[in-house]
Amino acid sequence: MGCEPSQNQQSQVLEPNKVMPEKSCSNPETAEDKAPVQITQEPTPAPVKAAPTKDQVLTQYVTVMMDQYDVDGLGFLTPEQFQKFLKEQTGQDYTVDEIEELIKTIDGDCNGVVGPEEMRVLYARLASASS
Repeated sequence: MGCEPSQNQQSQVLEPNKVMPEKSCSNPETAEDKAPVQITQEPTPAPVKAAPTKDQVLTQYVTVMMDQYDVDGLGFLTPEQFQKFLKEQTGQDYTVDEIEELIKTIDGDCNGVVGPEEMRVLYARLASASS
């Protein structure tokens, strides 16, 4: 008769992570034959992303802030927009004169408005002052 699967075993379909049925043989079985065999699939590891640098985080933050406060979409904050930005970020009221003085300290191209690079300068100064 040899090793023939039982009728119950013939109807089973093997799937990953399922235990294979034991053999039904007329021959004496070894210990290895009696142990169920586990079929497994190794998971594919997800690619590892490098953590963003401080510069990348700062650039992203400045972009978000500029998009939020540059309501006219010109690519810079007017003194009034900058004043609103500071009020909402710090909770402090600044006079127009204080805003103009602050802009002068970061206004690298001397155009009287705050662009993305000038926002980066401001954040860099705040970060170095707090450390």
